[in-house]
Amino acid sequence: MSMDNAVPIFSKDYLLYFRDEKEGYMTLISKEHPETMELIINPTSKQILELCNGKRTISDIYKTFEKWYPQVSKKKLHMDIIKALSNFSRLGIIKWEGKNPFVNEMREEIDNNIYMLVGYEEHFSLIMNFLNSFGIPQQKYNIAHNYYFYLNPLSIPNHEYRDVAIRQKLFSYSEEFFLIRRKDKTIGLITVSVPIYQKGKSKAGVINLIVVEKKNKILDYAFDYILRIFPIFSIVQPTKIKIFLEKEDDEIIAHLKEKGFKLEGKVKNEIDFDKNLVVYSYYYVKKFIENLRAKQKIEM
Repeated sequence: MSMDNAVPIFSKDYLLYFRDEKEGYMTLISKEHPETMELIINPTSKQILELCNGKRTISDIYKTFEKWYPQVSKKKLHMDIIKALSNFSRLGIIKWEGKNPFVNEMREEIDNNIYMLVGYEEHFSLIMNFLNSFGIPQQKYNIAHNYYFYLNPLSIPNHEYRDVAIRQKLFSYSEEFFLIRRKDKTIGLITVSVPIYQKGKSKAGVINLIVVEKKNKILDYAFDYILRIFPIFSIVQPTKIKIFLEKEDDEIIAHLKEKGFKLEGKVKNEIDFDKNLVVYSYYYVKKFIENLRAKQKIEM
């Protein structure tokens, strides 16, 4: 079934708190994720929310907006609606009649029964079991020789990747978890922090963790997937994805360069004032993002 036929449902019963504000804005707190605190919904997003009455399909919402905003291109309207519904869904502000259409859409086969998907709350146990198997939360690393391993040198593993922190990241969408699976076994995980909105400044996603099996170009496939998916579903539109490395000769650099990452710069005495960093970045251009969105076909 096409995503266009999915039926979103909004009810104020899903909220702990809501208030209509001036000029069509709304503030609310999700009952499912109160840790996200008070959210401000703009007038357009509020219109989308009010159309999610359990009777209209996404296609019906498209048609309504096309009538309301004839001066805006259909392509832009559709993508804005999808992005809003995706965010509402992840925050528990809307439910779905039947299956959530956004969950399966993230899955993508890459090679020989290997597939990638974006981690949601339901994947919490998979993520924690995988991290614990390598001793990452405990900083007692047990990395097999046939795995690539990278950890952002600016992070603190026993804080960043303990169970409470992982739950918070999944709930608040501050970091995306890209899982690589072979049938029922997790063989890789890459995390990318979501950029924070800063007016007039570069908005960069940051690769924080890479634990990926060294086999069949899995890491290359994973980077391809992440570079395509991340800008479409990131709440803040990224201008780049970057990675901090403690040494220039890291074995992962060859894969980064192959996928278009460029050396952005070097920083001296950054960590504890006695370590140097090199920074590689993959830059997104506006046209590239537009083409990605135009080609994105979302189906169940």
